[in-house]
Amino acid sequence: MDGSRVGEVLILAIDLRGSEGVLRLPIQSTVNGYQVGLLTLPYLIIRPLAGAEEYNLRGSFQRYWPMNWPSMDVGRRGAGASFNADAPLVENTIASYLYAHKYKADMVELDVQLTRDFVPVVWHDFGFKTAPRNRYVEGEDDLEYVLIKDLTYQQLKERRVFAIEDDEIYEYTSFNVHNTSAHERIFPTLRQVFESLPNTLGLDIEIKWPQQLMSGALESAQTLSKNRFVDIILKITVRHGCGRPLFFSSFDADICTMLRLKQNVFPVTFVTIGSTRLWEPYKDLRTQTYLDAVNFAQSANLLGTVAHAEDFLRNDALLDLGLDLGQATFVWGDDLQDAQTVVQFKRWHVSGVIYDRIDLFGPKRKRESFFNAPELMDIFTRQCIVVGHSNCTSEFALPDGFDLHGKPVSRLGCEVIVQPLA
Repeated sequence: MDGSRVGEVLILAIDLRGSEGVLRLPIQSTVNGYQVGLLTLPYLIIRPLAGAEEYNLRGSFQRYWPMNWPSMDVGRRGAGASFNADAPLVENTIASYLYAHKYKADMVELDVQLTRDFVPVVWHDFGFKTAPRNRYVEGEDDLEYVLIKDLTYQQLKERRVFAIEDDEIYEYTSFNVHNTSAHERIFPTLRQVFESLPNTLGLDIEIKWPQQLMSGALESAQTLSKNRFVDIILKITVRHGCGRPLFFSSFDADICTMLRLKQNVFPVTFVTIGSTRLWEPYKDLRTQTYLDAVNFAQSANLLGTVAHAEDFLRNDALLDLGLDLGQATFVWGDDLQDAQTVVQFKRWHVSGVIYDRIDLFGPKRKRESFFNAPELMDIFTRQCIVVGHSNCTSEFALPDGFDLHGKPVSRLGCEVIVQPLA
């Protein structure tokens, strides 16, 4: 070859639709215009977050996680998965998060997705089993599966909700009625979570988005715009979630990229199942091994990864791939079902262990959760400065102190004021 072009492809703006897609375009010969090939080009369109131009770009919390922090205890869905962990409270409820906080959880992990009318709600699966109000449910054939994305928030609260575990049918509906404690109700909104939990309880907010499996099938249907999906969650978080330890996570690599590029306030981590026999792997190559996840996190300038524990129980040396790059590395998985395994991962110096039943497997002699330190909370309050939601004056000045690296700093106290965001 002499380096001359064989052909060319013309990509028009009209060809790029929605937030993502795959273009298949003919390659035209530069000599005679005949088609000489076919270009397959996946694309992602990341649109700016409305209002982000008002942020103070001199400050960023994208990589705030120091390597000398201890391994965090992170309550998976709060106190644990409702059935397979035999949790004392229903998962992903405010009561479950507060229960984990009572047992000195540093953070809790929760799952967020949007209803049809774009309300961010907390629920793990993409949908749930339901039945009409007047139907007697005798078996699974009496139930139908509905998706969160197809229901308005009001419809969601009015539906009967069932789960099937070990061939037994359980009804959740009693946890979503008006005479139930607000903290025990299922489907809390993300705003309610922010307003109900203390700022000293950190949050791992996992953004739910269905993935394509290796077989080509999708985990679930999703028709919402990915940009709008991410923007709504970010706006709620900016308005009500700043000033606390918080990071986003997702199995969807493109959502991680969006979260990272749309704002500079909240860190982002990439969740991966790695190499496992438990589930069918995802088609996206970035998800298939821990090395792939680490490389993606590094290239996208993410805080780090939330990796499946199974990989490291086979070969703990894998952990060095992320830790040596200064990435935060959290672990999750059903293998974390006993205190000994949780302690082992802490000895390997992971950033945090996400596990069920912190009341059973958590540290017994832990006096306070890590983020109870006033000096740390002062640092996170500065998130609200970055997004323009606080006033800082000498009237609220705090004593001078030291930053996370031991350097002396002069602290300004900040009065947080929630303001409308465009």
